[in-house]
Amino acid sequence: MKKLILVILLTLAMAPSGFAADFYVTPPNGAKSLSGDGSRDHPFTALEAALQSGTIKPGDTVYLTGGEYGKGLIRNVHFSAPVTIRPMEGKKAHFEFLVVYQKSRNLHIQGLGVWPSSFPVKRQLLVETGYDTSDIVFSDLDLRGGVDAGTYPGWGKPEWENRKVNGIMLRGPRGKILDSQFTGLDFAISTLADDAVVTGNIITGFSGDGIRSLGDRSVIRNNLIRDCIAMDQNHDDGIQSWSGGPKPGTGNLDRLTIEANIILEWTGPKDHPLRCVLQGIGLFDGTFSNLLIRNNLVVVSAYHGISVYGANRATISNNTVIHPLLPSGNRPWIMVNKRGNGTLSRDVTVANNLAMHYILSDIEGLFINRRNQVISYPARLFANPAAGDYRPIAGGPLSGAADPRYAPPTDLLGIARPLGSGPTLGAFEVDTKAISGE
Repeated sequence: MKKLILVILLTLAMAPSGFAADFYVTPPNGAKSLSGDGSRDHPFTALEAALQSGTIKPGDTVYLTGGEYGKGLIRNVHFSAPVTIRPMEGKKAHFEFLVVYQKSRNLHIQGLGVWPSSFPVKRQLLVETGYDTSDIVFSDLDLRGGVDAGTYPGWGKPEWENRKVNGIMLRGPRGKILDSQFTGLDFAISTLADDAVVTGNIITGFSGDGIRSLGDRSVIRNNLIRDCIAMDQNHDDGIQSWSGGPKPGTGNLDRLTIEANIILEWTGPKDHPLRCVLQGIGLFDGTFSNLLIRNNLVVVSAYHGISVYGANRATISNNTVIHPLLPSGNRPWIMVNKRGNGTLSRDVTVANNLAMHYILSDIEGLFINRRNQVISYPARLFANPAAGDYRPIAGGPLSGAADPRYAPPTDLLGIARPLGSGPTLGAFEVDTKAISGE
């Protein structure tokens, strides 16, 4: 009994001094100073001032009561544990833009809508964080090139020029962008610092790159990137990275993971006049050390399906890289090449992939090239490629054909490998037994 009492007392001593609290903030409606006490009946009238007031503590939640919040600036707001900012249940909070900077730390910003209300746009970014921020998490955002961004397939070049705005740029370490929607933008997501996480996002209609990630130990996983628009001479990429240094490509980028993403060049009418020729995953000037690219579906018409220039200890496994207009000859390809300065790639594993072509050259050290199949006749291999179904035929020649030593434990959809006697080539796992009726 004494031991039990001692444990309880110690637990209480280590517990936080208070419980997490809820606060409320209305749209400013012209207010420049803080009023209200943050309660539901007397909400604060200015978000930044409320966060700086000292009333809000680590672990608290700030609810936005809904409406138009205008220009969002959050400066010099730092907490020892996350503070959540989100709309009230059933309410929507819209910002023209949102900037988090001046050493702000430990914020979780959730469920906001951010888009410009007037055109041509005057800012290049909808949401951004400063280099001196850290541990800023964004989730369930709705970022658009305008309130009507869902109509982007009908926009002409003038509309795209007037709405040329980027989605989000995270400059501080340990930033995250999760489960958010990006519609009708130029460059959708950019992360510049280390330990970034970009997962579960849907990018629809973009005229630049879908995702750029430039920091060490960053993770790009489970994102859908589709419908690229051709606006200028930029070589648009679904996912792009390069190493830093005094100049791009002169440093080393370590432990980048690109996993279980879907990149679709175009899903609309095939003859759309602004349809771009998209590159899939382009890592064009490394060095990229301890690189992992696996379980991605890349459906593009440019040559570069997955291309790495300057790999050092890299694994590229179980990806499906295919042309949307079948058949296509030798593109898109999976390529591993030397750096721009001539340094050879080193210690590379390329295994269990499906692509239209492979260029695996200028590699020294350990090079494992296993069970990589060229896609020559897609209709014989996939369930319904003409309709965008790139799952291998169950019991077909791709099922059970992968080398289990290099197959990931799950596939693009999270299905455990193997289904049957052995794992499947490419990003999707299927049973080694034919399904009745196929």
